[in-house]
Amino acid sequence: MISQSGNSSADTNQSKTTTGNNPNQQTNAYANAPAGATPENFKGSQSASVVLEEFADFQCGACAAKHSVFNQIMSDYGSKIKFTFRNYPLIGTHPKAYDAAVAVEAAGLQNKFWEMQNLLFANQQTWSSDTNHRDVFKGYAKTIGIDEEKFTNDSLGIVAKNRVDADMRRGNALSLRSTPSLFINGKSVSFEQMTVEGLKQIIDSELKRIESASKDQGDKSDEKSSDKKEDKAADKTSETKKENTEKK
Repeated sequence: MISQSGNSSADTNQSKTTTGNNPNQQTNAYANAPAGATPENFKGSQSASVVLEEFADFQCGACAAKHSVFNQIMSDYGSKIKFTFRNYPLIGTHPKAYDAAVAVEAAGLQNKFWEMQNLLFANQQTWSSDTNHRDVFKGYAKTIGIDEEKFTNDSLGIVAKNRVDADMRRGNALSLRSTPSLFINGKSVSFEQMTVEGLKQIIDSELKRIESASKDQGDKSDEKSSDKKEDKAADKTSETKKENTEKK
């Protein structure tokens, strides 16, 4: 895990909310953070009750190491979760990370975000040590079958860069200092928990908690409906008695 240092092209001068170790404070910071790139890059279901959000740096060794873990989680849970990927290049430490993030977003403009993401993590050692890394990215673009000229133009254009910068502003607002950083339903997950087993435990617990809360809500709704029926029955009985009394 590498700590953030140096300045980014995103707005690093904005005020940052310190999340600290207080879960409530952490959740509030998450809820109030800027949206990041919109629409976001995600897999799974948009309406899933369990949302995972990863902030990663393509030149970060720990991010590459955990990539297979997150792929496994996405494969195992499918539409039960929503997995969102955010770019958070640590520019002061990894000078090629920002270009890599832009390249992935440029590929995303041709609906090949995840294909390029996989290639960059899988070949991290290759492109990160190449002085002509942008040319390497062009080669990857050809590999995944996208328009190379458009990819080159988009890599130099403002749209892809704006998406990276938006993700970085979101990360900065969450006071991120290292990558990979992961949140599950707004709560930070420690690096040690970022294993297939550790994440499954958290996700299953969230799914069970939400299912239980939904069931309790349903039971309460049924009770209210039953109470209303009883009230109506009581009112009807009262009216019948009143009518009988008036007849007498």
